[in-house]
Amino acid sequence: MPMAGCRRPNEGSRFRSVALRRRHSSRRIDYKEPNRIPFSFFLSPIDLHPKPIDRTMKDMRHIISILMENEPGALCRVANMFSARNFNIESLSVAPTEDDTLSRMTLVTRGSDAVVEQITKQLNKLVDVVKLFDLTEGVHVEREMMLIKVRAAGSDREEIKRLSDIFRGRILDVTGASYMIEVTGTSDKLDAFIRAVGDKFVLEVVRSGPLGIGRGERGLKI
Repeated sequence: MPMAGCRRPNEGSRFRSVALRRRHSSRRIDYKEPNRIPFSFFLSPIDLHPKPIDRTMKDMRHIISILMENEPGALCRVANMFSARNFNIESLSVAPTEDDTLSRMTLVTRGSDAVVEQITKQLNKLVDVVKLFDLTEGVHVEREMMLIKVRAAGSDREEIKRLSDIFRGRILDVTGASYMIEVTGTSDKLDAFIRAVGDKFVLEVVRSGPLGIGRGERGLKI
């Protein structure tokens, strides 16, 4: 029987192991089993607690062109992805391509580089997406079409027609009290035309949203 106040030979190492575990409890390392060091020991605090994406830093407008399978529900899956991750869509347009099995989607969104990178990664995970790229990363041509119905009566008719000519618009329909005008160009040009006409003359506006295509050899092909 051991004497009072004495420890067995293996008790000292056991107590030292307990003391070391308490001293380094934040890393949770069992020093009695050095070959079983947890993976979290090698991670920095940044890896363990990643910094959330700052959605307000350097928000830029991006036009993303997507080549996707022409299947029912494909558009819904893209919209659900944006909604689930709280990404914003400013405009979206989709139509078939020269290949009947494929559609081309053009969407406009705003965000920092980190946000747009997350958007492209999540889009690439969708089974319907064949290929995509960000048009704003290179030289491209961008156009948007607008149909606008404006009030035009009496002496205002000549002024509205003059503004249409300045912005190279086309008058598509004429009634005794209104004009329907088609204007094509950049989004800034269309906004400027609406401001020039004035809110009191605008009756209805329909816009297609921007469409874009890369210049030169840069393109979206399989």
